[in-house]
Amino acid sequence: MRHGRAKSARKTLQYFKQTVGLQTRPYLPVLLDGCFLVALFQYKIPAARIEKVLQIKNSGEFRDATKRTTPGTGTITTSSEGRIKYFVTAETVTEMNEIQASLEKRNHDKAHAFQEATKFIRQHCTVLNRHEDNNKAPKRKDAKRPRLADPPSPDEDSSAALSPQEALLFHVGHEGSTRVYVVATQDESLLDQLRAMGTVPIMRLANNSVLLLEQPSKASQKQSMGEERRKWKSGLASAELALVELAKEQLKATAIATTKRTDASNDVADSSRNRKKRKAKGPNPLSCKRKQA
Repeated sequence: MRHGRAKSARKTLQYFKQTVGLQTRPYLPVLLDGCFLVALFQYKIPAARIEKVLQIKNSGEFRDATKRTTPGTGTITTSSEGRIKYFVTAETVTEMNEIQASLEKRNHDKAHAFQEATKFIRQHCTVLNRHEDNNKAPKRKDAKRPRLADPPSPDEDSSAALSPQEALLFHVGHEGSTRVYVVATQDESLLDQLRAMGTVPIMRLANNSVLLLEQPSKASQKQSMGEERRKWKSGLASAELALVELAKEQLKATAIATTKRTDASNDVADSSRNRKKRKAKGPNPLSCKRKQA
């Protein structure tokens, strides 16, 4: 991964930590889309590169992982040191299994990519159900987040079937969600909706070879600027006010020190400027003509 992309990814992660409360402890949650997983294996991109893009070092996710069974789903997942955790929606798993069975019947070339993707889900991912309670997940910061139109709630209509895209948006954007995901997808329409939300870190595969963590969209930047303006208008918290006062004192001390240094340098310059020049008291005897005897 080149230095420029790594630096941009660090800035993006820091931005979402400050604005929407993206948590990297005890783990960094990554919500994977079926299109992304298939593209990953179709173009032979190592799955461990996701950790590199997200600045996860020495996690051992694909080396020294221990298997366990997820409660309520029966899915075998892996966990290494709690640094990164992969999620997929149940609707995505259902769709991928159906497409894989169809492709295998026709002996299609993409069947192998779907097989590898479903194998990855079984070994490394936690399946999210529509009725899952996320109250145990790390809570995000209280912020007014623009919401898209939510899909039908499972409590309102249990028979309503969601598409994988709607299910992903349900887990990312509904009001009861308490976990901030990094969403990895290749679906262009889904990417547009996530960018419009402005509160979701997005990962995608560019040019079929480069994994990118997208920079915050204009909607996200506009929202964060609005939050900062509202803070100044409505008043800051006591901790934030203390930080502001401390910053002011540091700036004042720096200005005073700079002024003293400037005055001292001016005094030295003035003293050197007022120093009298030494004049010759007489002619140089070596340059004079010798007297004739």
